[in-house]
Amino acid sequence: MKGVSEAKAVAQSLQGSQAKAQIAYNLAVTQENSAQVTFTKAQEIENAAENTFHIAQANLNTAINAVNIFTTNLKNANAVLAEAKANLAAAEAAFQVANAAFEAANAAHIITETELSQAIADYNAALAAHKDAQNAHNIAWNNVQAAKALLDDANNKLALANAEVINAKNAVGLATQAADDAQTNLNIADAALTAAQHTLEDATDAVSALRGQFSEAKTALGSAKFNYNQALNNLYVAQAAKEASDKALAIAYAQGASSLDIFKGESTYVFNGCLNQVFPSIAGTVEVTKLIPNGAQLSSGHVLTWGECTTK
Repeated sequence: MKGVSEAKAVAQSLQGSQAKAQIAYNLAVTQENSAQVTFTKAQEIENAAENTFHIAQANLNTAINAVNIFTTNLKNANAVLAEAKANLAAAEAAFQVANAAFEAANAAHIITETELSQAIADYNAALAAHKDAQNAHNIAWNNVQAAKALLDDANNKLALANAEVINAKNAVGLATQAADDAQTNLNIADAALTAAQHTLEDATDAVSALRGQFSEAKTALGSAKFNYNQALNNLYVAQAAKEASDKALAIAYAQGASSLDIFKGESTYVFNGCLNQVFPSIAGTVEVTKLIPNGAQLSSGHVLTWGECTTK
């Protein structure tokens, strides 16, 4: 029994030892597993650290490259800055040249305006010359009408023939003066035309030099051309007035010559009978203030006479 008890005790002791050993084994296994996990984590940390090192190394290389790039960019920026300074200096010089050109163009513009004013003055002078020529024409025409009335009256009143001849000579003198005035006006208009033509040429040169810079120069050219055309028209009017005055002078001379024939018993203007005579062509509109035998008193102060063959 004792031996069995001892054996049981030994067995129980061994069982306890076995239990402890099992516990120790289990703990060792647990520690082994924990150590394995810790090793794995350490390995992962080492790998992460190595990756971090590689990343840091790459970042360092990137930073070095960035520094190199920034250094190059700084050099390029300095070069661009120097070029910009040079361009600025060139631009300032170009601005000075452009400003000088603008001032010169502005001065030329002022000159063109002055020439335009002169052209307008020339036009006004030509217009005045035209009016003078028109007045001379009217005076010459009135003188011709007066001379005709006087000559017709002389044909009807032979007793006053000598007085009518004197009046006719006076009419010739007036017509001659009108012709001289018309010639003077023609010369003035011709001079105005020449001046306007010079103004046109000067304005054309100014516009050619300033084309594309000042549109006002084109206006001056148009005005100068207009003044040139007006002056040319005035010349034509003055020439027409001269021709009309020459015609009036010729008619007055013809009337004077016909009045001189009264003393020979003949007359160019004979209203008795129906003779085919060459009479000057007269046209116009005037008020009749009084009817007289074989004629009419006109509001212009003239006397219009006619014969039995006159159409009225």
